[in-house]
Amino acid sequence: MIFENILEKSFNQYDLTFLFAELEGRHYGGGVLELVPSEIEMLRIPLTRITDEQFLKLDNLIREGAPVEDVLDYTDPIILGRGTNPNLSDGEIKTLRKARNRLRDRRMRK
Repeated sequence: MIFENILEKSFNQYDLTFLFAELEGRHYGGGVLELVPSEIEMLRIPLTRITDEQFLKLDNLIREGAPVEDVLDYTDPIILGRGTNPNLSDGEIKTLRKARNRLRDRRMRK
């Protein structure tokens, strides 16, 4: 694989990591979320092997400025979905997204 080292470290944008960031981090006025090293250690970040094509698609999404929701729509099923560990259903993935959005919205006072 061309991107093997990068793949294992970079394909980590998914709702569960964002949910843990909301739970572990501290938030301040204006919606700022701060994570100090001890809080970052608590984040669950998988090392997921993906194909070159999957990596290039993710890279394109990010470089084109796709909304984070679009990136998560792409990465969540690959990292969390069927045939993976934790092997979550689409409904369970949506529940994680709702939980993350609820905490983010509370922090942002939406």
